[in-house]
Amino acid sequence: MRATKFPSARPSPKGRGKAPGLETVKRGPSPNRNILLPCSLHHRRHSASTLLLGLGNDIMTDDAIGVRIARAARARLAGCKDIAVAESTEMGLALLDLVVGFDQVVVVDAIQTGRVPAGFLHEIDSNQLPRGATRSPHFVGLGEILALGRELGLAVPKHVKIIAVEVQDPYTVGTQMTPALEDALPGAVERIVRLLADEW
Repeated sequence: MRATKFPSARPSPKGRGKAPGLETVKRGPSPNRNILLPCSLHHRRHSASTLLLGLGNDIMTDDAIGVRIARAARARLAGCKDIAVAESTEMGLALLDLVVGFDQVVVVDAIQTGRVPAGFLHEIDSNQLPRGATRSPHFVGLGEILALGRELGLAVPKHVKIIAVEVQDPYTVGTQMTPALEDALPGAVERIVRLLADEW
């Protein structure tokens, strides 16, 4: 749902071959019928039942909001053994590897609709997860990804909520968010910590 450009695929260190963290799974006798799956996907369980996952890129101005919220919330949630906190720049199938084994997940990311002020929190429940292309490449197709995990028999979360923060400038390269997002950051962290404490 973010208006940033989709990043291009990154080559392996030598510019060829499979990407790090992926293994080739052969299907049938033909060497051309191979698929790539994350190596770490399995039926793991975590000591924590809930994951707070901040998505974004901290060198792209307001696109950093999900990552910044996760970092700030981590200190507030340090005493909560049932809640794990993670941050990532990944998107698509890579998100499945991050959420497998948790019962509940709260995903925090940036969005730019232009319909509400910067800093506004859009709350999306799992039954409202967007299908197909959205303005946020990080959680694009998350509903389909979770459905795929179920089909594969993986322990995907039963409950998912997305907190999409309205941003002002997700395009400019820079390590500082816009003043509007900096001002909104403490309130966003407080809302998400309360959500985790009260509802999850």
